[in-house]
Amino acid sequence: MVYPLDPRAVSVLSLTLSPQEDTLFLVTIQEGQTRCLVLDTETMDLRTAFSIPAGKPTQHLEASVSAEDEVLSRTQYDVTQVLPGENCLLALGQETFHFFSQTPEGHYQYRWSGRLPDGLLSFPVCNARAAWNGEKLALGIYDGETLTTGLSLWIYDREGTILYQGDYATSLEQVYGWHAADADTLTTGSPVQVVERKDRALTLSWKS
Repeated sequence: MVYPLDPRAVSVLSLTLSPQEDTLFLVTIQEGQTRCLVLDTETMDLRTAFSIPAGKPTQHLEASVSAEDEVLSRTQYDVTQVLPGENCLLALGQETFHFFSQTPEGHYQYRWSGRLPDGLLSFPVCNARAAWNGEKLALGIYDGETLTTGLSLWIYDREGTILYQGDYATSLEQVYGWHAADADTLTTGSPVQVVERKDRALTLSWKS
């Protein structure tokens, strides 16, 4: 399946697959506006599309290959990645993120914007998970650089006010970080692993 785009009118910033692998989120620039197209992976039909609030695009210099050896200025857009979550989606910028809740019809409604939490990485792989229950947004962040198994938890209310922030250590530190000591643990590439033996069940310890 193919979704047609006009390269003269649309610039592609990123393409993100949902955890269920049934939805593609295509972030584009169209007429100077950042937009997210939500596509069905089976049919490549457009389910919905919505605009992402404009951030603060930055300018960086790029040497051209022209004979005059001119220096060209190219815009780097603020939002380039999205994080699909449970009943929500986050558009990740350089310093801020934009929160969208998902309606029962599958549309995305902009709610608020907030400062990007410390330690959240959007590239090359996002190290966060998000969930929305209609009242609160939970955002969990694991260490995507040193590969430790601790995590940070952020809770926001409907208006984006931080209700809680805590850092946790996990018992996975005792099984070589991300990798299990034996076949009793199912390793999926995620810092959270599923164990069958109760004596190796995951436990969380509050740090701060």
